[in-house]
Amino acid sequence: MERLSTGIRSLDELIDGGIPLGSSVLIAGGPGTGKSILAMQIVYNRLKAGDNVVYLSLDSSPNKLIHQTDSFGWKFDEFLKDSSLALLSPRVDRINLMDTLDDIKKSVSEKQRKVVVVDSITKMMDIGYFPIEEKDSEVKVRERNITRQDMSRFIISLEKIFKGLDVTLFFVGESDMNGVNITKDGIAEFECDGVIRLNLINLGEEERTLQITKMRATKIDTSACDFQFTPNGIEISPDR
Repeated sequence: MERLSTGIRSLDELIDGGIPLGSSVLIAGGPGTGKSILAMQIVYNRLKAGDNVVYLSLDSSPNKLIHQTDSFGWKFDEFLKDSSLALLSPRVDRINLMDTLDDIKKSVSEKQRKVVVVDSITKMMDIGYFPIEEKDSEVKVRERNITRQDMSRFIISLEKIFKGLDVTLFFVGESDMNGVNITKDGIAEFECDGVIRLNLINLGEEERTLQITKMRATKIDTSACDFQFTPNGIEISPDR
């Protein structure tokens, strides 16, 4: 089976050498756990390996996102200039999920992109909607937030669009702080092929852990591994 390396050796070791090509993976964690940093680190490593990437950012503007990663020495400017990296940043008040699907599909087709990141599905759940076609054929905007079924429909639609094209999908999501589900919406962890969980524990001393809880067609190490931020990005402790 062909696999996509994350470029983080200790992470690849947890997932049998890498993520199966064409899989969908959820990166979940609470605020400040490093979800977006991990996603951007994987993106940067894939760009250096020659892949084209599209990153849909709902939580940060593209400029802010790039500024945040400068501290790790990840220079995205060259990848933006040659369009190997496409940063999509829709309006932040309301998001039409049908239009978003079309934008991602168009961006992937234009540059044969192999990695798609949606950051974050939690934000999308808050401000997204699917248009509703009434009997008079006029498209009406749904006034309420999208439902769990809509969120499931969005993820499944992306998976179907890129099925067989070896496009690997990453979804970033906020953890359910009540501990009932992995994410607040409780959808992505079931729809995605893999789940990477980041945790921040404060018991007198701050401790960060990373755990692979799911990866289809893959032998995984489910240990909760310590990790830390270094000048080069996230590094997972070898002692697991």
